[in-house]
Amino acid sequence: MAQAALDSERNTSGNPTVVDAGIVLLDRDGYLCVPLQRLGISANSELGSVTSSCQCVQAEIINYAVGRGQTSRALLLTFRAESPNDLESTDAAAIRKPVELDVKIEIKLESGDTRSLDVLMKNSFQVGGEVP
Repeated sequence: MAQAALDSERNTSGNPTVVDAGIVLLDRDGYLCVPLQRLGISANSELGSVTSSCQCVQAEIINYAVGRGQTSRALLLTFRAESPNDLESTDAAAIRKPVELDVKIEIKLESGDTRSLDVLMKNSFQVGGEVP
């Protein structure tokens, strides 16, 4: 699972919230969940669509348990592992080069408002086995 820190809360000037997802491994699945209230979205907001600027990050709204019989909503970001065929292709050298990404996630509310999230990450890969 990706570890992340919210670098800033969305402010009234419309600047996006920034999340640093750290290193996202191309050869492993991972995820990150951000509570909607951290994006300035109230619990009773009617949600429209959620889009991602990169197919490497799938975004969806989910409900999660916060207590006995209580739920809240969050933005679930899923980082999908590349297929083994992609990682072993003739372009493996290009694929195997770590790259810094800034993925834009947009949540459109039924009211017409939009909330933006910038997900900063470094796509890389594991080298060797586990470290003792």
